[in-house]
Amino acid sequence: MVIKPKKVMGGIWLGTSVLLMTTVISVTSALALLIIGLNEQGIWSEQQETLQGSVQLTQAQYAARLLHLPSWSSDLPADLAASLSNISHEIINGVEVDVATVTVKQTNGLFSVSQQQDIVRFPLLLNIPPAGLILVNGITNGASFTLYLPSSTAHPVYSYSLWANQVIDLSQGTRVSCDPLIIDKTHCLGSVLSQSALKNTDIKDNDSYLPLDALDYLFGTHIDDISDDTLKAIPWQITTSCTSLDPYALFIWVEGSCILSDVEEIGSPAQPIILIIENGDIVLKDEAKIYGLVVSLQKTSLFSQQVIMHDSSIIEGSLILNHSATSNSDIQVKYDYPLLLKLQQMPQLQQLARVPGSRKR
Repeated sequence: MVIKPKKVMGGIWLGTSVLLMTTVISVTSALALLIIGLNEQGIWSEQQETLQGSVQLTQAQYAARLLHLPSWSSDLPADLAASLSNISHEIINGVEVDVATVTVKQTNGLFSVSQQQDIVRFPLLLNIPPAGLILVNGITNGASFTLYLPSSTAHPVYSYSLWANQVIDLSQGTRVSCDPLIIDKTHCLGSVLSQSALKNTDIKDNDSYLPLDALDYLFGTHIDDISDDTLKAIPWQITTSCTSLDPYALFIWVEGSCILSDVEEIGSPAQPIILIIENGDIVLKDEAKIYGLVVSLQKTSLFSQQVIMHDSSIIEGSLILNHSATSNSDIQVKYDYPLLLKLQQMPQLQQLARVPGSRKR
């Protein structure tokens, strides 16, 4: 049988067309499967990222709840107790800190995400002042002070009424330290520690180790290179005077003078406060009291501020001045270490940080 060339040509084209169509169909199917796979992979990736975000959010929420709890080792809500491990309470350079590992695990269908992070809780007030009156820049001639240092409220290591980086002349004005519990100048003169020519060991002056930056000493602002403006974001209340203060605020920053009228009080023995007075005077009238830590901070003013207290008024805790105060200043402070320790340990005045390099998935 003889096949004509034209029919052979047609057969070849027919076979080629079928083969080409088969190839196209196979490639199309493969592309379709690839696109489906990529879409599913994208969906899975989105779901995993969503789950990861949820885990990080839960960790942040746990940290916020842990920040102000009195203890991490007892009386925790069930979800927090299940998430915490490696809990320890440490004392580092005299500062009490809490350390723990937070683990959060969440599952959504086929996906499961787990994340661990070590955290540490430490006080806002890193250093407790060791003296009733701390003078970073000396004190003006003529300025007076009466400092009470009862043995029952003295620092367990440093029994200082005054700490200064310059020589303090006790013969200028009325400058005396004493140890009675009763806040009264008559009682004070009957139980003198230092006065006039008698300078006892409770007066720690001319000390080059006294930190020159009061805020850095108290709050460790150098650790994260925190500016004063950044630090100002922490106080519970920022105001221009001591009138209409929030009675629940534990950290107050006053941009101006603080004047307390007769028998007025700021803070209490049960709830001492941190009070910073920036570029302003401190005036305490008859029987006025401040409980806690007071800082008289000179920043932009060209003149020292005055600190004037009536004979029956007092700061119980500690007072720090980074300026020399005016010559008419009359300061009265009763040092109270247990009160300052309570202030440092108050749950509302704690900070929380993640330990660098401890995050695990």
